[in-house]
Amino acid sequence: MSDIIETAPKLAKLLPLLSSDQDGEVIAAARAISRALASVGADWHDLVKVLTEPASAEIEDFPFVLRCLHGHPALTDWEARFIASIVGQQARGRRLSAKQRAVVMRAWERLQ
Repeated sequence: MSDIIETAPKLAKLLPLLSSDQDGEVIAAARAISRALASVGADWHDLVKVLTEPASAEIEDFPFVLRCLHGHPALTDWEARFIASIVGQQARGRRLSAKQRAVVMRAWERLQ
């Protein structure tokens, strides 16, 4: 499932095209979404599963989330410093608190 997250930027551009009033654009967008999903071994059913999972569910690949967020240009200055601190703590083998994980996940969801 975490592979779908890798396609999120592409899917974020394609999904709004499904609302076009031009049938050809809708079909082209749907086919492009199918190709993007297939490129990571997923399909529409997998996408729906990811979209309908409870927001409080843990992301399976938390290290991937941290790698994506670390140095991300859209983070606020505070978020950037916080994520850098968390990455350092993880490198030293420290376990994160529930509050720290929640802050990371809020930043991740904001950027999605």
